[in-house]
Amino acid sequence: MRFLIPFALLVAVTAPVRSQLAAAASPLDRTVTLTLEGVPLKDALDAVARQTGVRIAYSGRVVPLERSVSVQLAAVRVEAALDALLHGTGVASTLDGTGQILLVTDRSVGRARHQSGSIAGTVRDSTTGAPVVDAMVTLVGTALTAKTGADGRFTITGVPAGSYLIRVRMLGYTAALVSVTVQDGEQAVADVQLARGAIELNPVVAIGYGAADRRNLTGAVASVTAEQFETKAAPTVTLTAGLQGKVAGVQVTSNSGMPGVGIQVRVRGTGSITANTEPLYVIDGLPAEQGSNDTDPKNNPLMSVDPNEIESIDILKDASATAIYGARGANGVVLITTKRGRTGTSQFTVESSVGFQNIAKTIPVLNAPQFMRLTDEAILNAGGDSTKPGYFHAAQVASAVTYNYPAMMLRTGLQANQGISLSGGDQKLRYLISGNFTRQQGIEIGSDFNRYSVRLNLDGDAGSRFRWGSSRQRHPGGHAVRPVPGAERLGR
Repeated sequence: MRFLIPFALLVAVTAPVRSQLAAAASPLDRTVTLTLEGVPLKDALDAVARQTGVRIAYSGRVVPLERSVSVQLAAVRVEAALDALLHGTGVASTLDGTGQILLVTDRSVGRARHQSGSIAGTVRDSTTGAPVVDAMVTLVGTALTAKTGADGRFTITGVPAGSYLIRVRMLGYTAALVSVTVQDGEQAVADVQLARGAIELNPVVAIGYGAADRRNLTGAVASVTAEQFETKAAPTVTLTAGLQGKVAGVQVTSNSGMPGVGIQVRVRGTGSITANTEPLYVIDGLPAEQGSNDTDPKNNPLMSVDPNEIESIDILKDASATAIYGARGANGVVLITTKRGRTGTSQFTVESSVGFQNIAKTIPVLNAPQFMRLTDEAILNAGGDSTKPGYFHAAQVASAVTYNYPAMMLRTGLQANQGISLSGGDQKLRYLISGNFTRQQGIEIGSDFNRYSVRLNLDGDAGSRFRWGSSRQRHPGGHAVRPVPGAERLGR
């Protein structure tokens, strides 16, 4: 009895203390922050263990470790984080006597589960305030989704406690993200306003006879919009850089490296060895000159067209182009549509860009004394002597002068493009006035390209069945300068 009574008192006194410490330091009450996207469940559990310092024990036969999970949790309890990761797997977490977290099936869990919360709210139009029907509401990182009803309301149930992001999507609106925090057994409120966004439903394609919706198009037509052939890194002087590699089934190459030179377009391949195989260019419905393989920039039919004024380019590939333009369209037709005025508030636009171009690498060559010594060495190796013609003596080598011919011919060329435009109008009259100045200096001295032009586009509605349009362009200053004759011989 002497030894049993103190032992019993010791147990009675220390047991409550250990119980209180365990409850205060429970691993399930620690907080964790996770942002995971499409990772295996095993990696997610390891991340929880590393961040909180808890021990998690599980069996691969019970927990689907290869299951992909995505969560976004901010400062939530470990228990809530595990509930989110194990949602839908039939596995739950429990705590054993050693403070270790066990992942077991729901049937073997003996502890009481916390009640899940819910999220409710209303989705409305940000402009009119009207409810948005059938909008898709998704809880980011989970499989929980809902749709809005006729009154724009939605409810998502069975949401574990924690912080989440709600994504709301609807056709014709810009997607919205809203953060919300869910408490155990409570309903969080998240009201969302969607802003209208423009969508492209029926793109219009020029087909020669007029215009048609792409869904009703039956011919072979390739289209390139202004956004597709625009280059942000440097000024687009001609359409060569804008079209290369952007039109499927059409081969586009530059005739030469001269500034302002034309492009070689092959729509149906090379059909003749001697005849012209270039397509016909049609600008705003008016046939222009047919393309050519000439390296003279003055023979480029697109030299006067400012790439910044182009709305779209449509290339007719099939034989139907000959029914419209005759034999000139046998090699295909390139339809160029310039920008027009639009109904609404007048817009004044100023564009300016500057760049430069230079030769990337020069070929290392010998200077004059080195060339002379190499020539003398070659003569001696061939069995000659200093009396043979072509042999350079020491006095000649010492007085030799070196000329850097590439530096005399080449330079760093400047590219500059400035343009202004004014557009607007109403339903009866729409207008666009634009002016442009472009200058490109070639890397070869004497090869320059200058273009300045003014364009006026007018469109109007004279009635419900009659429309009229006018395009007027003036380019008195467009010209190109070829290199100085004899510059090629000077380089040699």
